[in-house]
Amino acid sequence: MARRRDTDLVSFDVSYGAGLEDGFDASGGAGDVPGGPERGPSWRDRWRAASPRRRRRIVGSAGAALVVAVGGVSVAGAVQAHVDAERLRESPGGVVSLDGDLTEVWSTGGGVAAVLAGGGLVGIDGTEAVARAVADGAELWRVELGEAPECGPSPRLGSSVEWTLTADVVTCLHGPDGERTATVLHADGAVVGQRDLDPERYGADVEVVPAADGALAVAALETPAWVGREFDSQQAADEALARSRDSMVEAAVHVEDALTGDVRSELDLDDGGLTWSDCAGVAMSGEPGEPERAWILFDGSTRPTATPAVVGYRLCGTAGAVTAAGTALDLKDAIYVGFDSLGTGGDVSPFPGGGIVVPRGGAGSAVVAEDGSERLADLTRRVLVPSAQVGDPEPEPEALAVPDGRYGLVGVDGIEVRWERELPGDVQVLARTDGTSVLSVTDYGNDGSGLGALVGLDDADGTERWRVELGEPDGDDGAPYWVQVTSAVTDGGRITAAVTAATGTTWEAYLLTVDLATGDERRQDLGTEVFPLLSAVDGHLLLHELDPYGDPVGDGIAVETVRVLEPR
Repeated sequence: MARRRDTDLVSFDVSYGAGLEDGFDASGGAGDVPGGPERGPSWRDRWRAASPRRRRRIVGSAGAALVVAVGGVSVAGAVQAHVDAERLRESPGGVVSLDGDLTEVWSTGGGVAAVLAGGGLVGIDGTEAVARAVADGAELWRVELGEAPECGPSPRLGSSVEWTLTADVVTCLHGPDGERTATVLHADGAVVGQRDLDPERYGADVEVVPAADGALAVAALETPAWVGREFDSQQAADEALARSRDSMVEAAVHVEDALTGDVRSELDLDDGGLTWSDCAGVAMSGEPGEPERAWILFDGSTRPTATPAVVGYRLCGTAGAVTAAGTALDLKDAIYVGFDSLGTGGDVSPFPGGGIVVPRGGAGSAVVAEDGSERLADLTRRVLVPSAQVGDPEPEPEALAVPDGRYGLVGVDGIEVRWERELPGDVQVLARTDGTSVLSVTDYGNDGSGLGALVGLDDADGTERWRVELGEPDGDDGAPYWVQVTSAVTDGGRITAAVTAATGTTWEAYLLTVDLATGDERRQDLGTEVFPLLSAVDGHLLLHELDPYGDPVGDGIAVETVRVLEPR
């Protein structure tokens, strides 16, 4: 099952004589005293049962206890550094260190299909699924699947929390159309089982996506012939769309066991009552002297979204979602809901403090717990999900949110407004750590230009601590331009943000590292043909490079290269 890295500990008494009162013997057994009460598991049993992550935290706790006893300053520093590093490894968007210029450790083509405990990344290499260690790229295992493989559950690039949710099993689909096979792999690469998908049940109008915990997300709907097709003229596309004028968008989506086909949960879709022509339009492309091309684009996707946290579906006003555990999410108004991989203000997305943020349209957002109850049920503001958050910021607003009708931020504790601040532009929360919230603020002009800044605010009262202006990109003088911050990571003392800038025909991308205490900045250029996004796995920084021009018919977010960076 996809799970978040747990923080509960297996505790041990490391004092002198620990375990003697429990009848400890040298073999590590219970050593029960005759006639005495039955003893529980010994420290050795508990140690063997603990996961590697828990063992690291136990050693850190035991080391801290020894430091108190002997007063070793250097040891105390080492133990604290270990504790801090573990805290960062477990935090959404947390990187162990951003101190220095970032250099590539290793890279791989394509995207990440799933994240394994301990920092394993699963990807696709030809017809094989391959797991590599995030730290150095060392191959952990490789499994031959066959033609056109895809695996999951895949974390969304716009959700830092989903990159901390690790998979015990990886679900894969492979084989030619009409002959697809589902294969479930254990996290160590062993094949758990396989099932051939019946082409009668999984036909051309059925979309199947690998999901969490050895499941498949299945969407059945009848699509017009123009879906995914390219036309040689706008007229041909218009005529094809006109033929869908009376065709309603009707879909059924469920989650099933990949090996048995048994239905685990069904999505209760909010029916928008729209036809295909209601939510579609013709898009044109082509440079002067080149043949004209046209596509019919529509709102949403025919494929379900399956991540380590949720299974969701949105198409032309029809939407529904369940958590990875199968709990239904009440979306209320599908028009405001999304499951975008890059992240938008309307996405259903896991929250760093726990739960799922669910948009409520004009009514703001709700934060829904794993059991379906709403933690923030009466919030009339849109909750902003941070790109990175380390620990529980103190003082601790529950969330940062945008008020209705104007731009700004509020600190929210339950539903109480802690503070409010005007900010001119679109607001994104990049990071929250050590009492500081870092925001990206983009102010758009009437000509479509957008000029941005990074702003550090005090979590206690919203006071501005520092500001870094992103500036106007180099390029065609007088042309509209925009600057966009796509994502960010933090090591608790610094933030590194991925920035894109465009003007006219010029495109540039760079990484911007800012000291959270002073606002001092450092820039690293990435080139002119890169759309960058950042994520963090087990304390390591991942740079995902996307094609900036995308695919006009698909979702436009194909990852070309993943690079693991570290400071030098």
